[in-house]
Amino acid sequence: MAIGVAAASASVIVLAAVAVYFAALYPAVIREESAFLARRFPDEYAAWARDVPAFLPRFTAAGPRSSVFQWDRVRRNREWRTAAALPVVVAILAARGLW
Repeated sequence: MAIGVAAASASVIVLAAVAVYFAALYPAVIREESAFLARRFPDEYAAWARDVPAFLPRFTAAGPRSSVFQWDRVRRNREWRTAAALPVVVAILAARGLW
């Protein structure tokens, strides 16, 4: 989402800043989350990690299909923060377009 927003900003500086941010910080985030999931769900995560890439998307389906989307899970995992940021980003881009 951040790369999309950076591209929508039509600013090379913003796009470069987001790229540097991801290159510097995201690998550590992936490692930390992988370690947490491996500790919390050792068997399930090992199977999932074997079939699903950590960062780059696949063009074919993979991984277990036993779970379904749940708003309660979004709330428990504090993912609502990302969803709440979207209207703010849209407003900033709209305001930038008017300036």
